[in-house]
Amino acid sequence: MFYSFIISIATFDVIPVDEIKEKIFSFSNSTGNNTQFSELGFESTNIVDNLGSLFLGFFGFAAVIISIVVFKILSKKYAL
Repeated sequence: MFYSFIISIATFDVIPVDEIKEKIFSFSNSTGNNTQFSELGFESTNIVDNLGSLFLGFFGFAAVIISIVVFKILSKKYAL
């Protein structure tokens, strides 16, 4: 199918997410009841499973933003 080819290009995973995800999260094996998900190659309807390394990217980006805010607050409080 054309869409499964496009999704395989779009979900280029450069990080082995399965090992990291198993250590952080514990999800039940939820299989998708929707045939459209299974036609596109998704094994479940869980968004963390389907996002792959993109989820870690979002999580890392949020951690960086929070760190910047905390450091700005601390630098104002403890300025020399």
